[in-house]
Amino acid sequence: MNIYYITYLIYILIAYVSVLSNRTFLRKASFFLVLILIALATFRFDTGTDFMTYLYFWEAVTPLYNGVDYGYEYYEIGFRYFSSFVKIFGQDSVIFFFSLSSFSLLVFYQGLKKYYINKNLAIFMYLCVFYLAYVFNGVGQALTMSMFILSLNYIFEKKTINILMISILATLIHKSGIFILLAYILYRFLNNIRINYLFYIGVPLMFIVYKLNLLITIFSILFPDMVHVYTEVFSEKTSLFQLMTRFLIVTLLFYFYQKMPHNKFYKNVFLLYLIGFLLYIGFADFNMLATRINMFFRITEIILFANVVMYTKNIFSKNLIFLIIVIIYSYSYFILISNPDFFYKSIF
Repeated sequence: MNIYYITYLIYILIAYVSVLSNRTFLRKASFFLVLILIALATFRFDTGTDFMTYLYFWEAVTPLYNGVDYGYEYYEIGFRYFSSFVKIFGQDSVIFFFSLSSFSLLVFYQGLKKYYINKNLAIFMYLCVFYLAYVFNGVGQALTMSMFILSLNYIFEKKTINILMISILATLIHKSGIFILLAYILYRFLNNIRINYLFYIGVPLMFIVYKLNLLITIFSILFPDMVHVYTEVFSEKTSLFQLMTRFLIVTLLFYFYQKMPHNKFYKNVFLLYLIGFLLYIGFADFNMLATRINMFFRITEIILFANVVMYTKNIFSKNLIFLIIVIIYSYSYFILISNPDFFYKSIF
């Protein structure tokens, strides 16, 4: 547990100082923050709900030169080939977890470098909400979410071939990779509609869709074999508290959009974020699916907040925004680290 508190204090301190100062050494600190996260993920043992599942999978994987073991069919073929390739370099599980965390976090970091944002703040937010839940747990989706961050400019520049290639590669690693293509299609379709209309009309309309179960009905027709998974295996419903919490954050980010109407990058990212929120509402009765969609698109939230602080010049406003971010993200972080499944144990 202490490692989590120490990490939190280091990251929040560096994030706060970098929000108030733009010194070169602080801008370069982000890479070392990522390296620390890679190290923590690499040298853990039995930390994370699915750690042992991944460990058993790794032990069963054959090196690529011996052919891919087609057991574990519930893992995507790209993930199995990737793991078989990694096993060429050795049998130790440290190699496996190092390769997974490095892939996720370095691709994520490469994405951050492309945008006008406070990278240290973005990494702090990633630590609080996404790091334990995905790099420690939902490894496949962690990889695809990082690829999503890397692909944002390709979406905004409407580079269809690039998006198709990234989407195919991501989907081979984890099914959630298809959300990259979905985000691109919906962005192209909705890009010419004013954000104000989407927010003031789209959000209430989607709550009606949710109450009438329209998206659930369409999903059930298109994917009848999947219905039992979300109605029986994962039968939990999305709570009103969860919906309202997300709505409050969306509203706050919409407020920032109105304050920065000429910030095209923020507008484009917020459109993707809003699309994710609308889908989250529509599929709320399938909590597992809704959460997967929500978290995939929600990773753009850290881009939005990290962009806002770069455009905010008033010191009081910077402090206020930082405080809001700390409250939102710290709550999630301390909930996660209180889960016994995430009690940190190292291999040493």
